[in-house]
Amino acid sequence: MHRASKSKVSTQKEILHVVFLPSCIQTFTPVAKFALLRTVLALATAEDMEVHTMDVSSVFLNGDLDEEIYMAQPEGFVAPGQEHLVCCVKKSLYSLKQSPRQWYQKLHSTLSELGFSHCALDHCGWIWAKNSIKIIIPAYVDDLTIACNNMPALKRVKEQLKKCYKMHDLGPIVCILKIEIIRDHANWKMYLSQWKHIKDVLDRFQMANACHSGRLGQSPKARKITLEWIGLSLDDSKS
Repeated sequence: MHRASKSKVSTQKEILHVVFLPSCIQTFTPVAKFALLRTVLALATAEDMEVHTMDVSSVFLNGDLDEEIYMAQPEGFVAPGQEHLVCCVKKSLYSLKQSPRQWYQKLHSTLSELGFSHCALDHCGWIWAKNSIKIIIPAYVDDLTIACNNMPALKRVKEQLKKCYKMHDLGPIVCILKIEIIRDHANWKMYLSQWKHIKDVLDRFQMANACHSGRLGQSPKARKITLEWIGLSLDDSKS
């Protein structure tokens, strides 16, 4: 713990910054463009590459801080008689605005050490190519999609990543960004479906049976929906 004057420290959700840090207002989350994901899936289909997914546990806690940051003692863990002291943050936390960018820098450092290089059009994608072996990894926050045309190389990369982070190996890709993936290796085809996402949206708005009842696409007037029916009065609508 460190002593810090209350007048010299600003509080924001229990995070105390001794000095103003520009990086506190500059946020960056590693999110691959959907165009890159589509390109990787198309390439994997055309070249019959294996596509696996991995999930990083507690992703933002893996980042390393470059600044000196202090926070108030967590509720329930305040040291008796030392309530005036604050904690020096050693690792990034979920409440820090720097955490997404710190995770990106840590992931980039790890993949660079493994020989990967940035994708020229999307820095949230990394490529490794040597001796006819190709590996492409787009990152979507804590989800890593790994496409590779060599199974031993794919297994080796996954083992190397597991040594660096606590990860869940989800195996061959079956879903990404609520899009179901169906592979047909025999015919070199891949099918994308959003039926489950569409069903969840319809269930959420109680329209799962709209197609059968003929209500889908009807205007509120055709469905005889009044302001009173949705809980509004005419006076409320005018305001």
